[in-house]
Amino acid sequence: MVGMALAIDDAEPFSFAMPSTGRVALLMIDWQRDFLDEGGFGHCLGNDVAPLRTALKPAAAVLAAARAAGVTVVHTLEAHTADLADCPPAKLTRCPAIGTVLDAARGRVLVAGEPGNAIVDEVAPVAGELIVHKPGKGAFFNTRLHDELQRLGVTHLLLTGVTTEVCVQTSMREANDRGYECLVVADATESYFPQLKRAALEMIVAQGGIVGWAAPSADVIAALHGYTAPPPPPPAAAPLPPVTTAATTAAAASGRRTLLAVSGTLQDGFELRANLDAPGCAALLVGSAVVRGVRAFLDIKEEGAREHAGASPARVNPANVVTGNMAHANLYAVYLVHESVVLKALLGEPRYLAIAPD
Repeated sequence: MVGMALAIDDAEPFSFAMPSTGRVALLMIDWQRDFLDEGGFGHCLGNDVAPLRTALKPAAAVLAAARAAGVTVVHTLEAHTADLADCPPAKLTRCPAIGTVLDAARGRVLVAGEPGNAIVDEVAPVAGELIVHKPGKGAFFNTRLHDELQRLGVTHLLLTGVTTEVCVQTSMREANDRGYECLVVADATESYFPQLKRAALEMIVAQGGIVGWAAPSADVIAALHGYTAPPPPPPAAAPLPPVTTAATTAAAASGRRTLLAVSGTLQDGFELRANLDAPGCAALLVGSAVVRGVRAFLDIKEEGAREHAGASPARVNPANVVTGNMAHANLYAVYLVHESVVLKALLGEPRYLAIAPD
């Protein structure tokens, strides 16, 4: 008889139980400043952000318990590329604020790498946790999430995040359709509109859990305290494709792909983004990376500017200078590109940093 590795007896609509052959992951959905900060995007739309922030404490407690148990943690951000190439026209039409600057301190709305697109400190990722930039409401659409979870052998998901009725519920429905057993932590998710949160939770657990389960954070934390994640499965014989889009399918058919990191300070201007696309294979933003020991100079600026190189003759080309000083750091946007564009990119703009060819 298979023992239960994780059980939440008082979940709705009935006990949530994962057998010892299963593996659970925690999805932290869109805990980003765009949605939770006063002055952020959600607030500028006329919403009261206070209800969302009430869910942060239980979400942080669930996150701490999951980390202590060795559970896989995934953070998502609703985030678009700087050129908005991954933003559907219909979405942009209904929400023209995307890509604009509503508050200079937060940068462009829902654009990857901007200050407002960062995860709030209370539930910020730590090293080794997966960060997924999603261009839609669901965590699985046009992302590598399903492949990553399959690679890790994940069968069950716990979800926290905002907002309940939009990104959390959409992600849970997507996961359910892909065969995952899902539970939303009821007090670790919130909405700007309390009645919509109630309705979403009711829909999730209706008809015998048509989408999944719901339970309070105290019960989830208690279950996690008695759970220890199994060791990761052995690596697959062949690497899984990070994405499953038509563009990368074409790339796989016509050549190898490479992860290319681009200096985050250079996402606008210089036509850099266009240089990353190959015929029939658009580059795909897969994440961000902070590289320490590197200092970036756009050009020689006047004294007092951040990129001022002083009178030193040591400034070199390319403009990403490896200093070895851990106090220096630069932010890179990481793209999956067809190998045919790499040489063109490196020759045309030395501010690229190529990493991890597969």
